[in-house]
Amino acid sequence: MYFNSFTKISLFVHILAGFIGILFFWMLVFKKKGTALHQKIGLVFYYSLNVVCCTSILNGIVYLVADTVFQQKSHPHFGYGAVMILQGLISILPAYYGQFALKSIQTLPDPKTLWLHLRWLSILVVYVVSNQIYSINNFLVHAFYV
Repeated sequence: MYFNSFTKISLFVHILAGFIGILFFWMLVFKKKGTALHQKIGLVFYYSLNVVCCTSILNGIVYLVADTVFQQKSHPHFGYGAVMILQGLISILPAYYGQFALKSIQTLPDPKTLWLHLRWLSILVVYVVSNQIYSINNFLVHAFYV
């Protein structure tokens, strides 16, 4: 009973933060970079991504505990909790690296270091866009076909 209420609240927070993250990500894409507004929107996106990742990891732990300790089937698939934890960790690491790279670009003017960070940031952008496409596709499949 406690697992169901916790996961429902956590799922609501997860979906709300994900929606805010998607909305603010696309606002970032079309805003002029370097302005104060762009930086504020970027921080909202960064924090919403952290909330999404943390709720994914927490729900994954709850699903694993419910399945293994209490033998309560919280989801039809046993490994669902492990997948949620893995996806949360995979998604949160590029966000932290992106923040680190943005801060270090301002303090390290070395062209080699700058080029390295720009390459990693381009990989991060490709990852975020592909993750957004996957999330929208997953939402549409679950909203209309399940």
